[in-house]
Amino acid sequence: ATYGTFVAAARFFPIKSETLTETRDIQKRRLIRGIADTVGHIDGNTLVTGEIEMELMEDVLPYFLYVSRNTVVKTGVGPYVYTTTPTHWGSQESLPAGKKGLSITVVKNGERFAFTGCIVQSMEITPDSGVPMIKFGIIGKAEAVQALPTYVGVATDLPFDAGMYSIELPTASQVFDVDTFTFMVNDNGEAQHRLGDRAARWVKWGEREVTLSLEKDFGTRAEWDVFKALTTQSVTITMTRTATALVAITMA
Repeated sequence: ATYGTFVAAARFFPIKSETLTETRDIQKRRLIRGIADTVGHIDGNTLVTGEIEMELMEDVLPYFLYVSRNTVVKTGVGPYVYTTTPTHWGSQESLPAGKKGLSITVVKNGERFAFTGCIVQSMEITPDSGVPMIKFGIIGKAEAVQALPTYVGVATDLPFDAGMYSIELPTASQVFDVDTFTFMVNDNGEAQHRLGDRAARWVKWGEREVTLSLEKDFGTRAEWDVFKALTTQSVTITMTRTATALVAITMA
C-alpha cells in the first residue's frame, strides 16, 4: 500500500532464474591534502535492478501486471478475469492505490533477500521447447534482510505446453504454421533519486517499445505483398490449459 514498505511474502511460486541485486553508488573522497591516496568512502545512492525468469502461469501473472504500466480490471467471481490495458503514465506514482509496488523475497541457501518497491519495467514472453517463459525486468527501491518465510507451494501452478497455443494472424483468423515467437514490452523505466533518501524516491517510465516477432512458414505471395505494403494487422496469441486457465495477448 505504501511504496517501499516491506510486506511479508504471501504467495510463492517456482522460477527459472533471477538476477535481482541492490547496487550502491559508493563515492570516493578525492581531496587535496598532500598524499596520493583517497581520503575514504561515502555511501551513495542505492538501486534494485534485475530480472526474474519463470514459466508463464496465469495465477501468478496478475501480481506483476498490477505493478506494470497498465490498468488491470478484475471481473468475475473466481476464477477471475484480469483485463490489462497499456497506459501512458509517466511514473510508478500513477499506479492504483494499494498497488504501488511489490515486495519480492528471494531465499538462497537459507539466506533472505527482501526487495521492496519493485515495479515491472519490461516483460518478454517466448516459448522454450514449447513452454511459454516470461521474463520480468524489475526496478526497485531497496533490499534488506527479513524473517525467513515458510514456503507454501500451490498445486495448480502449472505451465502451458506446446499443444495449448492458438495464434490468430490477423485476429479472428487462426494460423497453424508459426514455429516460435517473442512478445516484448519495454517501458524504459528509470529510478529517480532525490536528496534526503539514498534509495530511489520513485521510478520514471519512458517511451514504450512493443514488439512481436514470429517465425512463420511462407505461404503465398499475398502474405509477402501485405508485408511490403506495411499493412497493419492485429495479432492475438492465446495459451489455454483449461477453460478457466488461459493467457491471451492481443496487439491492436
